[in-house]
Amino acid sequence: MTSWEATAAYPLITETRTILFSPTTSTPDLSGQADLFFRLIPVHDAQSAALAQYAYQTLGLRRVAVLYDADNRAFAETFAEGFARFFGSLGGSAEPRIGFSSTHLNADFADLVAEVRAARSDGLLIVASSFDAALIAQQTRLQDWNIPLLASNWAYTPELLSNGGRAVEGLLLSSHFNQDCSTPAYLDFKRRYEEAYGQGPSFVSLLAYETIQVLAEGLAAADGQADQLREELSRPREFAGLCDRVLLDEYGDVQRNLYLVEVQGGSFVIHQTIEPVP
Repeated sequence: MTSWEATAAYPLITETRTILFSPTTSTPDLSGQADLFFRLIPVHDAQSAALAQYAYQTLGLRRVAVLYDADNRAFAETFAEGFARFFGSLGGSAEPRIGFSSTHLNADFADLVAEVRAARSDGLLIVASSFDAALIAQQTRLQDWNIPLLASNWAYTPELLSNGGRAVEGLLLSSHFNQDCSTPAYLDFKRRYEEAYGQGPSFVSLLAYETIQVLAEGLAAADGQADQLREELSRPREFAGLCDRVLLDEYGDVQRNLYLVEVQGGSFVIHQTIEPVP
């Protein structure tokens, strides 16, 4: 599910010639390679670039501090670096960039927030899970630091709203998930998901469901033969996702719609849709 897990498993799948298909691994470290790794989420360069552009051009930010979960370094550090690179090309600065360990029981977000606040930043990017992003957001408000908050797709789950409360109001993130999707396929999926689990689906739910669809189609086309599955999955094609078209290339890399999303009134609201360039 995470970029860290995928990169850790990569040597083993290469050695054993085992296909690894991830719904949500978006690190660019595994892109553009003719290998056994496939996914359904684009590399996060587009997410970080869109977020940086909005922060600079629309929010008027010039100095954005970054807190990222170093335990998932393959995703979080590269996302932070991508944001900093694009934000810098526009004339902004993404400093300081500070990593923390989400598995360290004594991680003190109060001290981390105080440290980045001392740098006189006018915005804060949080690259962490929804749980940790909510706690960090709460610390900014407890310290009376009411600056714009940005986050990665990793924080885009209902837990951000339930754990963050008013502290995450106005937070902006980028994602490939359209929760307002109204296609018949998605509405049917959403209805059945809510009946089964008592809550709406997140981006993880949608991508995991679509992953099984792609694998099922691939196995059917390969007549169930494992040695033919890689060849089928490597075939460039367009996949009909639940909400929008998904473009898959020969390296298992993906293009699909990108959305800028803001927390408003305790809900996620889509600001902007960015379609992929063919």
